[in-house]
Amino acid sequence: HLSLHKQAISSIEFNPLTGTLLLVASIDSSISLWNCFMITKLYDEKLADSINSPSSSSSSSSSSNKILLNLFKTKNTSLFHIRFSKENVLYAIGLIGSTNK
Repeated sequence: HLSLHKQAISSIEFNPLTGTLLLVASIDSSISLWNCFMITKLYDEKLADSINSPSSSSSSSSSSNKILLNLFKTKNTSLFHIRFSKENVLYAIGLIGSTNK
């Protein structure tokens, strides 16, 4: 699913409090928010299905559509760094070419 980004990924950050959310920033001006709990659940379901019935393929579309929670786009600004806030509500974006003053 990380192929969703069209250019290089520049920053990845796990939610420090729960560990279930993952932010991914790219120089293609996008940020994706992923549900790691659902990724693990989907993997476990597929593994169990392959053990129980190796010749059948199961459809987990109900789980897979909850993996990507949101995709955010900037106005053509490549992203350099992202972080979850200490309050676990917001995240910060470092922009390529910006300076700290």
